[in-house]
Formats: sequence, structure tokens, C-alpha cells
Amino acid sequence: MSNEAINFVSTNGPETATFCQAVMMGKAPNGGLWLPQRLHRFSIQEIAAMSQMSLPEIAYQVLRPYISKKEIPDLILVMILERIYDEKVMPLSLIKVGDRYVLRLDQGPTLAFKDIGMMFLINILNYLYQKNDSKLGVCAATSGDTGGAASENCEGLSSILCITSFVKGKPSDEQRVFMTTNQNTIALQLEEGTFDVCQGLFNWLLDDHKFAREITGDPTYFGTVNSINVGRLLPQMIYVFWAYSRLLTVEKEPQMVPFIPSGNLGDATATEMARRMGLPIPRIGIAHNENRVFHSFLEKGVYEARLVHDTDSQSMDIGDPNNMPRLIKLFHGQMDGSKHMHFPPNLAEMRKTFISHWISNREHREIIRRIFKAYGYESDPHGAAGHAACDQFIEGFPEDWKAVVYQTANPDKFRELMQDATGKRPVATAILEKKLGMKETVLKILSPPDYVKVKGEDKAIPSIAQYQELKEILAVEIPRRLHAS
Repeated sequence: MSNEAINFVSTNGPETATFCQAVMMGKAPNGGLWLPQRLHRFSIQEIAAMSQMSLPEIAYQVLRPYISKKEIPDLILVMILERIYDEKVMPLSLIKVGDRYVLRLDQGPTLAFKDIGMMFLINILNYLYQKNDSKLGVCAATSGDTGGAASENCEGLSSILCITSFVKGKPSDEQRVFMTTNQNTIALQLEEGTFDVCQGLFNWLLDDHKFAREITGDPTYFGTVNSINVGRLLPQMIYVFWAYSRLLTVEKEPQMVPFIPSGNLGDATATEMARRMGLPIPRIGIAHNENRVFHSFLEKGVYEARLVHDTDSQSMDIGDPNNMPRLIKLFHGQMDGSKHMHFPPNLAEMRKTFISHWISNREHREIIRRIFKAYGYESDPHGAAGHAACDQFIEGFPEDWKAVVYQTANPDKFRELMQDATGKRPVATAILEKKLGMKETVLKILSPPDYVKVKGEDKAIPSIAQYQELKEILAVEIPRRLHAS
């Protein structure tokens, strides 16, 4: 492994940054997203050796090429990885379910795959800001699990305050409580809107350096922990390598075909990066609900943001995926932050790499019911989309191709849906039972979004009134919390 860390480049080009610079900036100054300038390549022997490694050891191998030892020494990086990826804190499992494997990513602190990337990013940010004796307000717009993972992992940290935004009724009760019961979080609830509105409001906030200076004295106080931050993206490669390492222990020279429930396309991007780092992955399956932006792009070759449809797999209810510019860049195109395509990607190469399928909303419960009846296995609604995509393609696989469906959220977070689909209420986890018994604190944004006509339908976009309310809340809450600390 080289002593020189790989730097990062903006998808808008040509700006570059080190890992720590990229993580602290969130987005590049020119509005682009950060990607490694190149991807470290493992030999097949190095990948085989991972079958004997623990999760923290695999994490070190995957992440170290991108992080300068001058910025984060070995001792610090190893200490962070061993603490957050201890199997008692973040258990992973790969289990056989019929003709496929399921990668369970839903057993961590907030019962969702977001824990794996978020734990790393928050701990790195806390280390960097503590070292600089400074403070950070991290913004996490969420349609389901991102906000809870950010909130839970910020709890108890002196350098970081978490700010989440979500739409009323959009996260399930079981998802919401991971945001609204923590002391170190400002939980903002939009009475009307969509995830894209939440993300849009935070994008305005991230660019509002004047407001940040007024209330904190620091124009760069606000940062992001959504998947636009490369510090969230890189650790998502870890469990792709971990899954293959465990597949090696039960299958002879397997080729792994992941099937990924997809919304913002962070997992899809990280899995593609892991493939390019040497994992034997002949295809990547992308699973969608009715908000099938990437599926339509592969079909038509034209990027079109969609009006968001509410579905049972709500974390995937995204009509304008954040990570699309990264995927375009990986396939030799360029798309800016407003999703304008400057240069088209190599579409033929993308179609060769990705296989894609989407399901209607009514199919979620049908798939959950069928899997439970056949195998006694409880799939969450997001995983159901993954199983549907797997069903679509697995029959034609060569013998050494092994399907791995990502289960990204715990069924316990969707109790009513699961009971309706299977006739059985999920066994309550101790983590969730504790959260459901705690007091919630929610600050409401009452103003409606604006609406624009898109193909004859109304699309919600952030309104000035909503942003003004957001600023009024933060102008009170943030100074109070900074003074208290």
C-alpha cells in the first residue's frame, strides 16, 4: 500500500482536496461533489486475505489509501475503526435465503445501514474539529434513516451539533424517534413538502455564510452528513468488501452480484467504486420503487428528475438523487450540482455494469409476504425492492454468480406494515423499545413549499417562507446550545 494518500477531485473539476479537506467542506467550492482522483486497486490475493480479517481490519484496508497519515495518524484511525465497527456495536451478517444471500446491514445503533457510513463520518469530524478547537453544525435531511443515524452518532459529542429536517408523517414513528429523543439534535419537521424540499432548504443553509457568521461567528459553521459528503460515501465500500470476504468462506471462487435498494444512489456509487477496486462483481443490481430516476436514465439515456411518489420504502422516495453526478463522473461524463449534463457518460458501459428493476407500491407487501411464507424470513420494505430485482435476473446467472441482496433497514421500524404483510409483528428490539419510551422534541416549520408545474403535475420546491422559518428557529437554538456547551 502506497504511503501517498489518494486526493479527491470535484465532479465539476478541476478543484482537488485531501480527504480531511473534502470531509470538512462537504461540497467542493465550485459546487461539485468529491470523488477520489483514482481508485486503489487490490490484488485477488489481497482480497482473499480479507476472509480472515475482522470488520475493523477490512475497514482499515479499504479506507487507508484515501486518508493521509499526516492528517489522521494510524493510531487514531485504528482506534476509531476498532471502536465503531466492533461487532457488538455494528454487527453485520450474511445469511442464505433461498437461492440468494442477504447482507444484513440493519442491526447497528439505529437499525439501518446508514449507521456504517455515519459512525465513521461523525467520528472523523469530531476528531478534526476537536483538534482545531472549533464547532460544527451538521445538517441531515432525511426521508427515513439518515437523520436518525446522524442524530444518534452526534449524541454526547462536544464539537458537533446535529440539525435534521424531515416531512411530517414521512419517517415512520420508529424512524422518527432516533432524531427527536436526543439532546444534541435540533429536529425540524416540515408540515408540508418532500425530502427534496428538506434537502433544498439545507443546500441554501450551507451556502448562507452570512447567516452562519451572524449566529455563530463562523461563516463555515454548517456542514453536511448526507451522502453528498464523501466521508459518508467511502465507508459504504467497507461492507461490500466484508460481504465478499464472507462469501469466500462458503462459496468457491464466487462472483458477487449485489442487489441494492436505491434512493440517493450512495450505495450504488460505493459498490461501483468497490468493484473498480478489484472485487469480482460482474453486475450491480439497482432496485427502485416508483421513484425510479436511475432506472429511467438507463432506459432513455436522458436524466429527468421526477415528482416524488410516497411509497412503503420511504427512504427511497427521492426524485433527484444526490449521487447522480458521481456516477456520471465515474463513467466519463460530467453533471453539475443542478443536474445539468455537460458531457454524457458512456451509457453503453453503464448498461453493461448495472441491471435495474422497479416495483409498484402495492408490490412491497406482496414480496414481503411471499418471502416470509417461503423462508420464514422478514424482509424490510426496502429490501423487498432488492428481492424483486433479484427475482428478475437471478434465473439466468452462471453458476459462480452469487446474488447478495442488501437489507438496509430493520423490519422493527415498520411494525404495522410488517404485521399487515406477514400477519406477524416483528420482535421488538431493545434499542427501539427504549427510544419509543423517551420524550420527543420537534420544532415545526409551518409555511408551505412553493410549487412548479412539471409535466402537468405540481412539484414541491423550497419556499422563501420556509427558509425564513428555518433561520428563525436556528437563530434561537444554535446560540443557546453553543453557550450551554
